[in-house]
Amino acid sequence: MSDRPSPSATGNASEATSSKDLEELLKQVTQLTAKLEKANKDCAALQEQVTQLTAKLEKTNEDREELQEQLASVTEEVQKERSQGRSKISKLERASADLEQRLEMERKKAQEAAEAAAARDEHQKTQLEAMGEQLDKFRAVLRLRDEELVQVQGELLARKDAEASARQETEHLRPAGFGQQGAVRDTSVLQRRVTDLEIELEQLRVALENDPKFKVYLLVRETGQRTLEELSKVLGVGRLEAQRRVQELVRGGLLLLREDKVLLAQGRKQAR
Repeated sequence: MSDRPSPSATGNASEATSSKDLEELLKQVTQLTAKLEKANKDCAALQEQVTQLTAKLEKTNEDREELQEQLASVTEEVQKERSQGRSKISKLERASADLEQRLEMERKKAQEAAEAAAARDEHQKTQLEAMGEQLDKFRAVLRLRDEELVQVQGELLARKDAEASARQETEHLRPAGFGQQGAVRDTSVLQRRVTDLEIELEQLRVALENDPKFKVYLLVRETGQRTLEELSKVLGVGRLEAQRRVQELVRGGLLLLREDKVLLAQGRKQAR
């Protein structure tokens, strides 16, 4: 007997081996199929994640573009505000320079006005002193003319009295008309002298009254104490102008101003 297996036994063994291999393959196929399904599921999940990430990325891009637009708009506004700010600063600088220039001009004008006012006050003071001296001269002339007029009038009255007495004493001793012609002639001369003096006094008075300042002085001298309101009405000028004239005479020592009342300065006599 030989130890070599028989063909039938060999065939059975081969079939058994093939059956196992097929089962093993089927098992592997099942496993691979399960892995493939899982891989497909994972791939679908990944695809879904990719889709979501793509959507997020697109939204992020849109947000970025929107932010870029907003940034551009804000940048434009900032540049515009910066440009307007520079323009406003330039205008303010120019306005400040102009204002400083005007202030300097006004300061110079004020200084010039103050110097001019000081010079004008000095001139007015000098002028007022000169007018005061002129007024003193006029008063001296008036006083001399008054004294001369009184003297001439006294001489005229004395001459008339003397003539009357002489006529009475010599009436029975002399012929009619003797000696009267010379007396009448002397009397006429004296009367003409009185008339000339009266005219001269009136002319001096008119000259003084035509001067606005002396008119105030003469008014107070002749009528007595007056208020500024009364002087304003009498002179036909405003209260401030009347007060200005009075103050010039006050500085010249001719009048006094006490509150609202104007009166002659001390040493000045009221006209009678």
